[in-house]
Amino acid sequence: MLSPERRDAYVNKNNEAQADERERFAERSENQKKLTLEASREKAPVLEWAHLSENPVPSGVKVWDSISLENIVEYIDWSPLFWTWEMKGTYPRILEHKERGAQAKELFADAQKLLKDIVTNQRFTPKAVTGMWPASRD
Repeated sequence: MLSPERRDAYVNKNNEAQADERERFAERSENQKKLTLEASREKAPVLEWAHLSENPVPSGVKVWDSISLENIVEYIDWSPLFWTWEMKGTYPRILEHKERGAQAKELFADAQKLLKDIVTNQRFTPKAVTGMWPASRD
């Protein structure tokens, strides 16, 4: 972009690539089946709440000031840890990958040690805010 001799060629090439991408996107969009609003409404799920022992009640905002670390460990999605280290794949399959498996296992073991220290020594206190309001559909 800073070179006066190469700028125009770069801009033209970029414009052509973007035009090609727009055309491919438009073709994909045209080929997709689209439902009418009525058909979409007919396919809407019917939610039954009667089977729940306690029906959800709109409660507005609720603040969770102290969440136990032990309670949230099982909900950790480990895949982004590996992505951060530029290891493509998803947990737990990446641990068995033929090329990256050994390195992934080592990284995961290190992460588990760190997590154990965080939980054992209560390094921080997770907090959350949730909100539940009445809703309806027309």
